Amino acid sequence: ANEGLPTNYISVAELTNGITGAHLFTKSGLSVSGKDAKRLISEGGAKIEDIVLNDPSKLFYKEDIINGLKLSAGKKRHALIKLKD
Repeated sequence: ANEGLPTNYISVAELTNGITGAHLFTKSGLSVSGKDAKRLISEGGAKIEDIVLNDPSKLFYKEDIINGLKLSAGKKRHALIKLKD
């Protein structure tokens, strides 16, 4: 079901100390800035793997992203984050 979604890659090095949910939305291109991402999250419009993300500072690690993560902004905008090889 995730075929054809815009995909952005993140390096393992960027995940050494984890990456925030807000930063993931910025990296994915679904948010134009950290501030924009935080607004989206505070409004309840941000989902990761179809689960609402309530905390912009929640950390994600390599283990979380190993199989790819689907991010959603509202009902219509989706993107994938995958690990760079």
